[in-house]
Amino acid sequence: MKKIRFTAFFVCLVVLMGILAVPAAGQVLYPYPETEGDRVESASVMLVYLGTTAADDVILYEKEADLPYSPGALVRVMVGAYAMKAIEEKSLDLDTVQGTYTLEMFNSTIAGTGLGNCNMAFGETWTLRDLLTASMVTTAADAALTMAVAVAGSEAAFVAGMNELAAELGCTGSHFTNVTGLHDPNQVMTARDTVKITRYAADYPALRNMMELSQYSVNPVSKGSPRSWPASNELVRSVSPYYNANVVYGRTGFADDRYSVVAMGSKAGYEYMAVALGAPKTGDGDKAGVHYRDVSRLLGWGFRDFSYKTLLRKNEPVGRIDVGLSWETDAVALVPVADFSTIVASGVDASQVIRVVTKYQETLTAPVEKDQVLGKVELYLNIDQKIGEVELVAAEGAKRSDLLAAWEKFRAFLRSPWFYAGIILVGLLLIGYVVLNIVHNRNRRRQGRKKVRRFK
Repeated sequence: MKKIRFTAFFVCLVVLMGILAVPAAGQVLYPYPETEGDRVESASVMLVYLGTTAADDVILYEKEADLPYSPGALVRVMVGAYAMKAIEEKSLDLDTVQGTYTLEMFNSTIAGTGLGNCNMAFGETWTLRDLLTASMVTTAADAALTMAVAVAGSEAAFVAGMNELAAELGCTGSHFTNVTGLHDPNQVMTARDTVKITRYAADYPALRNMMELSQYSVNPVSKGSPRSWPASNELVRSVSPYYNANVVYGRTGFADDRYSVVAMGSKAGYEYMAVALGAPKTGDGDKAGVHYRDVSRLLGWGFRDFSYKTLLRKNEPVGRIDVGLSWETDAVALVPVADFSTIVASGVDASQVIRVVTKYQETLTAPVEKDQVLGKVELYLNIDQKIGEVELVAAEGAKRSDLLAAWEKFRAFLRSPWFYAGIILVGLLLIGYVVLNIVHNRNRRRQGRKKVRRFK
């Protein structure tokens, strides 16, 4: 028996130590299963399962996700995100509001940079939709600049809005100085922030559609001539050797001799977002396209080795709390307020999940309402990897007994200082009464003896 108790104590101690060691954020649930010829070579990567909302997302794998890198044209994800936000706030119409490319724009921002562009002619005018789409599909610095000026009045004002939006989204490692993607030591993005920004951007259906395109054609409003471009993101181009049929949308970048890409993949109802930053031009076997191979490997791993499972059922008892002042029951069961489901490795089942129950009260006094929140259960994998938590509620109610309540009040009174003070007071009164009686009787006897002497 002593051995069993010691073992139970040791297990509880290990679980508690593991819980205290859980990182606050950015937790990695699984290591990438690298093999020879199948490595993730980019300097900074992430694989995230996309839930119904950003709060439901699960980071399955990350490597140096908070290291900042020059994004190059990957900055267009934030450009597009802020553009849609500003367009919506200003009630601008994508198909009627226009922007015109000018000689001043060329001389002040584009000339001599070597940036990719759409070869817009000076004075050429496009709709906002064409400007923004070209910015998202290709490395069109001229279109991105023209769009920013049309929306915000200047590139500087537009960039200020980008940084404000980044702060709103909780981005802590990214900063922006231009919309073109020109390398600047002060313009950086991290993999973690890239996921936040891209997820936000994709919430705008029009912008998501732009990021999905493999090719785009423009018919200028004035000057210039109709023309088409293939997407710079080769993951969505079926003629590319890096084409991935499961990639729905994404964006690429190149700066400071490093490649970057973010891609969302979808298959059989599962959606993942993969990011690769700081990829070298060539990797294992001197092969190019390292960033493309990395995100494809990560997405493939997600589709192959993970499943969405229910690990805790609603109304499944996970604990009890004693209840007083009720004839009906002396305890109520604690049950999850809802099912808990999440993405886990396919081999994981509910029996492998560690449940840590926290009761907000150790005992209850009736009445207790059904579904009253009484605690929470935290779910862990491998002791130290928290995968979620669910509120615990009362499985049934417990009515209050007036008789038991009255008896409890009486018992409470019996235990109270006033009761003991009353007993002491009564005791003192009794003692005083006895003493007075003794004195009185003694006095009477004395008086009686005096009378006897007088009559002798």
